[in-house]
Formats: sequence, structure tokens, C-alpha cells
Amino acid sequence: MTVTRRVPSPADPGELDAIVAFVAAQQARPDRRISYVGTEAEGIGAELDGLEPPWATTARVLRAGAAITGAVVVEWDEDLGRSWVIGPWAAGDGAAWAGAAGMLLDAALAQAPATVTRHEMSGEVANRRLADLAAARGWSAGEVNHVLLADAGCAAASSFPTPTPPPLSLWTARSTGAASTARATWTSWPSTRPRAVPASAAGSSSRSAAS
Repeated sequence: MTVTRRVPSPADPGELDAIVAFVAAQQARPDRRISYVGTEAEGIGAELDGLEPPWATTARVLRAGAAITGAVVVEWDEDLGRSWVIGPWAAGDGAAWAGAAGMLLDAALAQAPATVTRHEMSGEVANRRLADLAAARGWSAGEVNHVLLADAGCAAASSFPTPTPPPLSLWTARSTGAASTARATWTSWPSTRPRAVPASAAGSSSRSAAS
């Protein structure tokens, strides 16, 4: 019998790879993509490994039997009084997605210290589900941001400086010369922490929101 976990719970140490695989599958779809991580499992794992507190402690998941059906991670900075919700990702559509994503968002926010009073989500503009979730919570939308992505060949032929060492996922090999990506953030205050823009997200659009 398949058992569905209807309440988000902490991740088990042995299922972190499964969470990354689930996130990568969700990130492959622009209409479900979150701006804070890329689209390839290896890069996503590395990006999550750089979060503080450690993502293995803040990850919350939904399960159907042994399968991951929802995930969210949160990072915060007590000095800034701000958190960044990485996700939520959830299987399904319509009311099923909204219900699962809402529970995951609540599970993420519940972990933040009392001194953290501002929260932010960011997703592709195509991720209307995330926009609707933010609007339902009364979060305000920020401006859409456009980012230029270039591969090493394009950078060499232009005046773009090549970072040393290159930021994670930014200067990875690409088959196209350059592309513009747009992202949006829902937030109550302008974003204060820079985020690496994954090259694998080129050609997409995103928006962020915060409380």
C-alpha cells in the first residue's frame, strides 16, 4: 500500500540525492522553475551545499510512499532579518499543487528565527503557480530582472571579464553564444543578497516575491 505523507517533514539523511533529483526534474520545466538554483542535478546539489544553515537541516519534504512529491529549503541571515525560500517544488497541478506548496512554504517559514521578519521567493516569470501562491499570501512582487548569460567563447570575443575562479554555473559551456534571461522576485524589500544565475536557465524569465 502506498502511504502519502500529507504533512511536510524533515529530510532523512539518506534521501538527499532523491530530493536533488526531484528538484532537478521540476527545474527542467520553466513553469516550475525557481531562480535560486540551476537545472542540472550536479549544480543544484553544489548550490544547496553552499547554503547556511545547511540545507540538509532545513529541507522539508512531502512523500508518497518512498517517492518525494514535494520539497522546500530555506536560508536566512539573522543580521539582515531576512530569509530566502528555495522552492517550494511540488508535484501535481491546480489545487493539489497549491495545497502542497502552501504547506511547504509554511514549513520553511516556521524554521526562521523570530528576528527574521522578511522573506523572499524568486521564480521564472513562467512559474505562474509561484506567483499565485505569493499573491494569495499578500506578498508584494518585485520588478522583473533580466540577466545576460554568455559562454566562454562569447566572453573571450567580447569585453566581458572572465571570473577567476568562475562562479558556480555562470560560465559553463553552452551551445549558444549569449542569451538573455529574466527573473522576478516577490518580496517586501529589495533583494540584498546576490545570487548566482545558472547558465542553464538561459532564455527563461523569473520573478521574486517577499512578505
